[in-house]
Amino acid sequence: MFDACCFTGKWPFRKLGRPDINQMLEDHGRYGITGGVVSCLESIFYNDPNEGDEDVAGRLSAGYLFAATHNPMLPYAAKEISENAYKAAAVRLYPCYHMYKPDDPRVAECCQAAAAAGLVVYIIARMDDMRFDYILHQQVTDIADIAALARVVPEARFVVSYGWELYHKIHLFADLPNVYIDGAYMPDLVFGYRDVAPGFPQGKLLFATHHPLQLMESNVITLRLADMEAGEKDRVMYKNAAELFGLPAALSSSRA
Repeated sequence: MFDACCFTGKWPFRKLGRPDINQMLEDHGRYGITGGVVSCLESIFYNDPNEGDEDVAGRLSAGYLFAATHNPMLPYAAKEISENAYKAAAVRLYPCYHMYKPDDPRVAECCQAAAAAGLVVYIIARMDDMRFDYILHQQVTDIADIAALARVVPEARFVVSYGWELYHKIHLFADLPNVYIDGAYMPDLVFGYRDVAPGFPQGKLLFATHHPLQLMESNVITLRLADMEAGEKDRVMYKNAAELFGLPAALSSSRA
């Protein structure tokens, strides 16, 4: 299994149970997760995201990829993405906290820079249950605006992370070959992956946990108990991420 969206670090609004990277690796090992795409939570709130990124980028184990945090509203954001100082495999953009809309030209510029550098672009449109917001409140990003961005920059590869509401509008991305969907909020649906499958190709769904903001075990159980064919489950567990990030080929049969 490959965790396509996980984090390490402290969260300013509430105390997290296991925020350290070594704790994340322990939990991954407990549930049979052998790799993931990791970024630093603190970087979201630093004036210079690099200060948090440098603390995490050098601490990842084999099988793990780093996702750099960027704010397109900061000077030289596109230049820093192009330079890719920390050898990231992806960039993560947070319009929910950095208070911009996907149609801002600076967002497209950063996405173009990422595409030219071979980096995957994560649009993190929601990080946590908005009822937990304290002092700083998240901005609701329109799902249709994210789809429009993917059309404006077709050369970029996107992973969209939103919340359970995304799965009810997943059809907006069905005709976009450059968009993948983060499955971390599947436990919030009654039937999980079965609810989403009719509106979106299985080849674009990614297993994710959003550790330590969400309970890792619930995401693992949701996928293992999903009413899906073994081949479809293999794709969500690993193969889709392997194709997106150029990872070694997955096993031919599901172990969920």
